[in-house]
Amino acid sequence: MSCGSHPNTSEHSSICCTTPVPSSGSASSGSEHSCPCGWEKGFGTWFREYRPIYTALEAGLTSYIKLEHEFIGRAAHEAELATGPGRRLVTLVVEPDPDDPADAIGDEPIWHDDEVVGWVTSGGYAHHSKASVALGYVPAHLADAGSNGNFEIEIIGRRRPAHLQLTPIYDPEGRRMRQ
Repeated sequence: MSCGSHPNTSEHSSICCTTPVPSSGSASSGSEHSCPCGWEKGFGTWFREYRPIYTALEAGLTSYIKLEHEFIGRAAHEAELATGPGRRLVTLVVEPDPDDPADAIGDEPIWHDDEVVGWVTSGGYAHHSKASVALGYVPAHLADAGSNGNFEIEIIGRRRPAHLQLTPIYDPEGRRMRQ
């Protein structure tokens, strides 16, 4: 169950996500956020944003790789560091259709200049920020501040405007997490 549909979730909740557990009532589901606070911070989840098909550089996880020792894949990682990633994980803010609102949930195509350039890995409504948010992979040259940052995400057969969000929507300096 996603956070947005959980009856105990509110925009003022201090716990990101809870899901029902038959024997004990509810439990934290931090291993797969599928909820607004992760999207608002640009945090991905395993098996959606972080999978064996994506490299650490593409996913923005290079700060977790220490090069002081040998490991499987080191040569490939160093080669990619030298050339740069082919694609990057990005956060997009979607403008929903006011007459028929719907959020991206995953596997929707990401369009740029009338061409499919990537795909959504997860998404939904971010309650605190009151925004429709999607995480997904696009070509690296479209993932930085120098690109025009205007995309479209095809949601239920309709393309919706989306813009690149380079900083977290919620608490971009990370102060709240350090309190």
